Amino acid sequence: MNYNYAVCPTCKQDIPEDRLQDTVLVCSGCGWSSDQRYKKTMSTLTRRYITTVATLSALMIGGFMHAVQWSGFSGEIIPIQIKEVFQMASADDLNRKAQICIAVQNSRCAEKSYKKRLKLTPKDKNAVADYAKILKKNKKISEAANVYKSYFEIDGFGSGKATELEANIAYDYAQVLSQLGRFSEAKKYFYFVLNSKPQTLQVSVMESFVDLLIKTDQLKEAKSLIIKTRKKGENTVYFMESKLKHIKRLLKPSAS
Repeated sequence: MNYNYAVCPTCKQDIPEDRLQDTVLVCSGCGWSSDQRYKKTMSTLTRRYITTVATLSALMIGGFMHAVQWSGFSGEIIPIQIKEVFQMASADDLNRKAQICIAVQNSRCAEKSYKKRLKLTPKDKNAVADYAKILKKNKKISEAANVYKSYFEIDGFGSGKATELEANIAYDYAQVLSQLGRFSEAKKYFYFVLNSKPQTLQVSVMESFVDLLIKTDQLKEAKSLIIKTRKKGENTVYFMESKLKHIKRLLKPSAS
């Protein structure tokens, strides 16, 4: 085998000319051989190959996990995530991401997205409502109460006829306040919800409100509310019958 060098790469000594034709070149000074250099070269190439394969494998695994995490939304979520990295995501982008997070049942992700959206549009009542709802769902009751409060501070509580959204938000807020033991405040919002649809029998709202009144020993008011609701129509004559009987048992005979 012909070699194009006559100096040992290790000890820098000249290699005898008569050895330059050998298949494996050996330095008489330090014992270096061309076979070692070959092994080193192959070792380097092997490491590079392993690194390349590992990198490609990691990318493939990461891509697969991303696809699994985001289900059918993988392609849609990537541009939004890139915008977030560069702080270019709009309120609409963040709202869409939150919706996707909810669709893949990741409420923590939705919470973060709705929070970012609210920072961009603090006076958007829909943004406030969405963030409050997800906080309630994630059982962050105190934080939810603060956000619900801010919702009604935007236009003022009770300003004008309540929309269906406002009534729903008020009902959520009343439930949150009840959980926090802020019963007098909750009571105000329960009445707000009931008065928003005076001709409609709001069963869930009534049941929650009556339970609150019983819990706070406001039995006469609970009884009066049920009786008043029963007068809305023939279908409501026996509305909450068992609850009314329970209230009457709790009241003194003279007050029943």
